[in-house]
Amino acid sequence: MTKYNGLLVVASLLAIMTVAGGCGGDESKNVSAPSGYTEVKFNSGRDAQAPRSLMPGVDEFSLVERLWSVMNGGIYIYVQGPDFSSVFFMQSEESALSVIIPNGTYSVFAIGYSGGNMGAPVKCGYGNNRSAITLDGHSQTISVVLNQPHCIAEGNAFSDPAFTINNADAFKRIVGVSCKNTVDIASASITSCQSTNAGNIASMRIALFPTVIITGQPLNIAPGVPVLASGCMNVSSGVSVVGPPVPVGPNNMGSMFFTKIDAFSNADCPGESFLRSYTFSKSLLGTFQPEIKLNNGTVISTDGVVRTKLTAPSTTNVFLRDP
Repeated sequence: MTKYNGLLVVASLLAIMTVAGGCGGDESKNVSAPSGYTEVKFNSGRDAQAPRSLMPGVDEFSLVERLWSVMNGGIYIYVQGPDFSSVFFMQSEESALSVIIPNGTYSVFAIGYSGGNMGAPVKCGYGNNRSAITLDGHSQTISVVLNQPHCIAEGNAFSDPAFTINNADAFKRIVGVSCKNTVDIASASITSCQSTNAGNIASMRIALFPTVIITGQPLNIAPGVPVLASGCMNVSSGVSVVGPPVPVGPNNMGSMFFTKIDAFSNADCPGESFLRSYTFSKSLLGTFQPEIKLNNGTVISTDGVVRTKLTAPSTTNVFLRDP
């Protein structure tokens, strides 16, 4: 195991250990994966055997603990293949996760938050230096290094460049804008819905969900699994307070994270004032949505009625038209 020394200061590392399954694997190593599948284990790649003495009076092990415990807000791991893709959730960097994945060729990406309510700093990573990873039932270990530069410098792997920012947030922070349902938010001239154009949404919350996508089958949202969610974003005069940094998705990959925005008619997101959910099965900017589709930068529902619109000045402005 490599000693991570200075890497600890700027990056986190996940070790992805694939344990033998069926279909070409050594069956004597089979833990729980059926034939044709591989069990994949995710855990922290921190070197637990690091020397305990950094300098007189300094406990290096404690220092390592502090440096590594930076993704306590949760980590999403995205495994993308031609016929099977999934988003898995780890509650913190210190968590462990074991999943069963069909044998095949995959790309692996990850996004992590340091604090609750999708708090920054945000770090991103990819497995095997962005090369394809083949799961065939044989054991292997793949490293995923998480750092902030990966979020904005990987050719749209995590978010369209217009919606990224070169600081600890990595992604531009969400600002929700509420518009009356009579307002044509697809119009290029609409840059706000304040004052007389303000809608009835008084608060909103945004969340990313673990999912399983199998070619030819409906999208499956993993039930009972924790999700990354923002705090409640209250809306004043049609515009919410600045929310969390959220990846809006790339133009060139088709799918990343299932995103949902819940809208409420009262402040502080009380359940009894729920209006509706704006759902984005393949990220806010994803294509080929089951419920909504992308057209010239504006997301349009399948009934042809404009529901939401994204713009990217210093923040990601999400225009939400009332139900």
